Amino acid sequence: VTGVQTCALPIYFTYRETKISRHDLSPEFFHYYHSDAYMAGAFPQDANGGFSLFYVYPKALEIELFDANNWAKLNRENPLVNRLDADATLNGIKRANPGILGSIKNKNWHYLNEIVLLGDSAHTILPFMGQGLNLGLEDIFLFAESLRDAGDFAAFCGSRKRDTDAMTRISELQFHFLMGQSTSEEKRIRAKKEEHYQSNSERNLYSACAFTLDSIHEIFERDQLVERFV
Repeated sequence: VTGVQTCALPIYFTYRETKISRHDLSPEFFHYYHSDAYMAGAFPQDANGGFSLFYVYPKALEIELFDANNWAKLNRENPLVNRLDADATLNGIKRANPGILGSIKNKNWHYLNEIVLLGDSAHTILPFMGQGLNLGLEDIFLFAESLRDAGDFAAFCGSRKRDTDAMTRISELQFHFLMGQSTSEEKRIRAKKEEHYQSNSERNLYSACAFTLDSIHEIFERDQLVERFV
């Protein structure tokens, strides 16, 4: 098949988001918590204590999580919500439209030299590295540059896939960690990598992706090399 081919890589977790007011949380940071059943996060919306609260959980857990009695039990240790009115918070989450988290990788992004996909339509990634928009903007910039040269859609897509495939994998690994699914060995390796980066005054994986102009695939390859030697 010559045209665009899509390979969906679903991660079967549901995402719901609501607004809360928490004046005791710093508006300078993203706050998160995970249990064995779900992950919750809060990120600032304004300077007046407004936050967006989200929950990520397996779809199969929804009925149990949304039971009023279980909600209180499952959130007893959750510092993001245990000071809030339980009924109001639960109702806010239940009213939110659910989304499904997952990755989408297209085998190819173009049809001949006539149609090309950019951004999320070409490579949807999980949001936990904060790089989805950046990848889309890079697509636009680099595609415009390719048009000034030979305008070869296949060459452009091939060169970009190394970075977008790497970020897809990085985001999946970050999601695995944030959901509390890491084994004790994976936690040990992660801690040793952080120790390595700090002792050598180097940026860790997240910081290098967010604050340098290095290619994502090169950043990921360096991190994998560090992992093999710690």
